[in-house]
Amino acid sequence: MAVVRFSILLIVLFSSFSGNAESNLSTKEFSRVAHNIAARQSSIYHITTDSNGLLWLATDTDGILRFDGKQFVRWTDSVLSTEQSVDFSKLRIDNDNIWAATWGHGLVAWNSATQAMTQFKAGKNSGLLKNNRVQTLYIDRQQRLWVGTLNGLQYIDIGTSNRNAGSLQFIDAEHPLNNLRIWWITESERWLWIASSQGLFRVAQDLSSWTRYYIDADNVGENRANEVRTIELIGDTLWAGTDHGLYYLSENSRAFQAVKNNDDVSSVNLRVNDLVLETGSDLEPTLWIGAGNGLYQFDLNKKEFVKQGDDWATLQNIDVRSLHLDENNTLWVGTRGQGLFKGMTLSQNFVDPLAMSSLGAAKAPVQAVHYASDDTLWLANDEGIFKRRSDLKYWDFYPFPEALGVRKVDVLYADRSGDLWIGTNQTVIKTSSDTPELIRNTAMNEHLGLDEATLTAIHEMKNGDILLGIWGRGVARYDRETATFSWQSRTFDELLGDQAYSIIDTEGSGIYIATRYSGLINLFNQERVKGEFNDHTLTCAYATDPNSIWLCSDNGIWNYHFETGAVLHYTESDGLPSNRILGMTDDDHGNLWVISLGGLARISISSGKIITLGKADGLSTANFLEHAIDSSSDGEVTLGSLEGAISFQPESLNISEIAPKVALTGIVVDNKNITREFALTAREILLPDDFQALRLSFGVTDFRTPEKNAIRYRLSGVSDSWSHWMSKLSIDLNSLAPGTYELLVEGRNSQGTESDKPLRLRITVDPPWWYSFWTLFFASTGFILLIYIVSRVRVKNLERVNRKLQEQIALHTRELKVANKKLQTLSETDALTGLLNRRGFENRFNRLLEDYRSSDTPISLLLIDVDHFKQFNDDFGHEIGDVALKVVGECLMTCFRDRDIIARWGGEEFTVALPELAFDEATRVAERVREKIAKQEIDNAGERLSLTVTIGVSCFAARNAELQTWLSVADDALYQGKRQGRDQVVG
Repeated sequence: MAVVRFSILLIVLFSSFSGNAESNLSTKEFSRVAHNIAARQSSIYHITTDSNGLLWLATDTDGILRFDGKQFVRWTDSVLSTEQSVDFSKLRIDNDNIWAATWGHGLVAWNSATQAMTQFKAGKNSGLLKNNRVQTLYIDRQQRLWVGTLNGLQYIDIGTSNRNAGSLQFIDAEHPLNNLRIWWITESERWLWIASSQGLFRVAQDLSSWTRYYIDADNVGENRANEVRTIELIGDTLWAGTDHGLYYLSENSRAFQAVKNNDDVSSVNLRVNDLVLETGSDLEPTLWIGAGNGLYQFDLNKKEFVKQGDDWATLQNIDVRSLHLDENNTLWVGTRGQGLFKGMTLSQNFVDPLAMSSLGAAKAPVQAVHYASDDTLWLANDEGIFKRRSDLKYWDFYPFPEALGVRKVDVLYADRSGDLWIGTNQTVIKTSSDTPELIRNTAMNEHLGLDEATLTAIHEMKNGDILLGIWGRGVARYDRETATFSWQSRTFDELLGDQAYSIIDTEGSGIYIATRYSGLINLFNQERVKGEFNDHTLTCAYATDPNSIWLCSDNGIWNYHFETGAVLHYTESDGLPSNRILGMTDDDHGNLWVISLGGLARISISSGKIITLGKADGLSTANFLEHAIDSSSDGEVTLGSLEGAISFQPESLNISEIAPKVALTGIVVDNKNITREFALTAREILLPDDFQALRLSFGVTDFRTPEKNAIRYRLSGVSDSWSHWMSKLSIDLNSLAPGTYELLVEGRNSQGTESDKPLRLRITVDPPWWYSFWTLFFASTGFILLIYIVSRVRVKNLERVNRKLQEQIALHTRELKVANKKLQTLSETDALTGLLNRRGFENRFNRLLEDYRSSDTPISLLLIDVDHFKQFNDDFGHEIGDVALKVVGECLMTCFRDRDIIARWGGEEFTVALPELAFDEATRVAERVREKIAKQEIDNAGERLSLTVTIGVSCFAARNAELQTWLSVADDALYQGKRQGRDQVVG
């Protein structure tokens, strides 16, 4: 046996592969926001959020845009409807007020509650705007709106009612800021900091004093040497971006210092447009720098730039104009000519344990995962077996011999006695775990009397014996002392295709098997546990305590308590990434880790809270493989996927659970969109009495994976129950009766984190005029009186007519039911065999297709033809021929499941539909049917006659074919079998 060994240092296995992670800096992956409106913006000058958490953009193409995670909505016409085309440079949103800076049309104020718009434009009179080109806006802690224009700084008191409120003022008449271009404004507790075309100004909060700082004090004049384009105050240090680089000014310093290149030789020559600080409890502070030639990352502690791969800039050669960091540390990047980008934080939570090997096995599919009792990690795929000893230093690789024909490894287990068990698609291997020899084990087949065997589950008992699930057969037991195999249970022989996916010892309630078709079964008394989970395929089982069991299924996760019979059920609506569960394990912190078709999830065993992990958490794939998950005694969890193995330590995971907000984003009444008629913070909706339909749209303000966000709601006055979680973020309320309702809406992000509190909306439907008390009183009184008079006159007649009608209806109903049942039976039943006829089969098969149309579930079809039947009729007569057909029909009815569809297709032909059976399984079934029919005997006046059949097999997925497709392929196979001599199965 060839063995490949390679080493991995322990420190490498759980370290990041980037310089960012080594210094604990943020790592991001950027992608363009794929939306036509975002892409067509020539420049995005500013990005901000409102109090609801929605994103707003100031652009020069479509003006003001609002983004709710799924769509952009243009708000320019509401804010400034008097102009045709407007470039917006800055936005400040203060509850219901939007302050918008324009380039050429002055300052615009719009109150969404009152729908009032005020436009401030330049003029010579006092209190007017200095210049119509407004560069920046800032609302300080004293509720002053600072307005920086192309040639001057002014402010408005927006939080007071004094006589100057609403008019533009200067700091003082002679201040130098009155005539400079104002680029940026920020503040500290004591100071306002103002970036201008001629240096940085520090102004006291009471405006009583000021100080100017130059970038280059030796080069003051009509040039850009001292132009400060953007500033960011971080602690006691002010960072300034200029036309030629990045500078910083410490609190006690009198002069700016230039940021040097990492070689500490020269200053970095960047045209800086924007700065934004990123911090976090587990992150070193990072300064993101939007420049004319890309986006840069700066380590504030080391005061040096951070490489992005092989280059210093990401989004290279893109003119970055604006930056915004939202609550989830998603970095939004507005550009010139390249639209909007989104930078998602990638946590370094997961590693590929094979990635550093010299074998080149990284990203190779891993089909089976197992930790031995000594924490040796075993991995497997169709190439061979990987072994990492518990000291974490070495990997051994044992390739499968080509002669074994391995395509898939289903189970992998190293027992306490030193044996390694491997179950592949067609081979069982039992070998030493110290020095594995990958050769076929024949003892099990010999002892059990099997021609072939496929392992589906392995469990080691306390006494060292091994329980083995065998596909389509049952559960076998390997006796450690005698080294022999024997049957423990032959349950599956009675149900074709059944198998034990898991064998689990609850260490208190017994040993159970989770099966494909038979549900959850106690292995030793063969009793089936009662529970609705038995109606589903159980793909795995796991026990975390002696009194309960967790079950994977094709319909979510189930928890069954043996003592109380209580059942818990978790599905996609509860936050699981998919209802198809592939495997699970637990950790030392009270959590289950679950892999599904949709990704990885963590479930709190005590609370049931579900957290889904995805790309933002550093998980590179969601393509996990069945049962490929296990955990070690020290807590390490390893998963197998199509893209390789993934390992992590649960206690070391950096999972940012930030509760999202829910925002009302759209109001449509009777197909008319009236969203902009309401305040941005509106919490009450008034509807006329004649309204028919109300549609409310919402945004969940976590934009990392917005397509996976969900909402649920409760409408008091209609129902006290919450709806299911819905990925469609809208609610339709139709024909509400007059009155007042409270709508509560909760949000859930893609991770499964729910909003801290629901959004509350008050909905009032006005009553119509006839809802007044006296109108209702007189109308009700008159109606009751009328009903009384009419009823007294007609009561006798009605009673008599009613009795007669009831008798006639009862009689006709009984006759009709009997007739319909007879007609249905006659029209779809073959009179000779009692099976379905061709029409009945087609109707049943088409209904089967509808049930499986949306899935890739296989459906197999058998076309069965009695060999030489014409000659049989000629030799023995048609009466004996009819007897023979009845014998074949009766035999078929005993060979198949209740769900299978059996019919006499015509003459000596029969057909059978087998849902959820793949081709190989269907072929084996057909072979058994052929053998059983051949054993049937027909009595002809004491002479024992026999028949043989030829069977054609076809198999397709329901979504890809129609009945004729199955019939055509099966018919071709049938005739091939006839040409080859009959009495055989051909597919």
